[in-house]
Amino acid sequence: MSSESGKSKLKQGCGCGCLAIVVLKIVALVGMGSWWGSFRDDFELAVESGDELTVRDETLGAYVPPLDGRLTTERLDVFLTVRRDLHPPMQRLSECFSRLEELDGNEQQRPGIVLEVLSTARVLPERMGQVIDARNRLLLEHGMSLDEFTWMTYVAYWAEPDLFVPEEKQQRHRGLDMGPRRDLRRLFRAQVEQADTDASLSESWTSALAVELRRLEENPTKTPWEGAVPTPVRESLAPHAAELGELFLPFVEDFELGQVERDGIGYRHR
Repeated sequence: MSSESGKSKLKQGCGCGCLAIVVLKIVALVGMGSWWGSFRDDFELAVESGDELTVRDETLGAYVPPLDGRLTTERLDVFLTVRRDLHPPMQRLSECFSRLEELDGNEQQRPGIVLEVLSTARVLPERMGQVIDARNRLLLEHGMSLDEFTWMTYVAYWAEPDLFVPEEKQQRHRGLDMGPRRDLRRLFRAQVEQADTDASLSESWTSALAVELRRLEENPTKTPWEGAVPTPVRESLAPHAAELGELFLPFVEDFELGQVERDGIGYRHR
């Protein structure tokens, strides 16, 4: 690679910002004392509430998406309540990533920019832990499993982003990690298996499920209804379109789903 090509790639940026990633690694290496203790406490709380949520979800039984595809008003109300209450910590995290991207895009590299990036990046770990802990506790409070929250979040925002994600936020809407992808494929297979034994479902719907299942089997990295949310799901969500758009926040998709777990002396998001 030529030096000019390398400069070009650096200027293009990458995701939440190459400069931010570099600084985060530095922070992770040198962070000690009260800073380490602060975000460690937030991650520990997220681990503890995640363990509690896992145990509770087992008592609820395995979640299966509605066999006819339609999300009920009652469950959508719970989902929106959780998202409303989760919005403040999510917004604080989103603002951090947004600021880091702005700094990464500053080609003039003005004096003091590294210190400003460092100052912004050092609060990321604690805000990540706070988001996941808050989500866990809200799901516990409102009787919603992580699988149900994952499915509803996916069909509302990720399967077909231009449905309910405002246009100005779409350019910052990234894809899903492999962990949530596996969870969504598992949930969809459970839906198809149970739908096969339900004689009340229309032939057109069971046929659509079978076609989608074949597509997923042929494409191991794909997720259900990717790029084309089916009509029953779309009609369920449509009355809530305005609020869904307001509650969506860019940059933080990776932290809406999954859990934090201990990894040696540190932590990792899965």
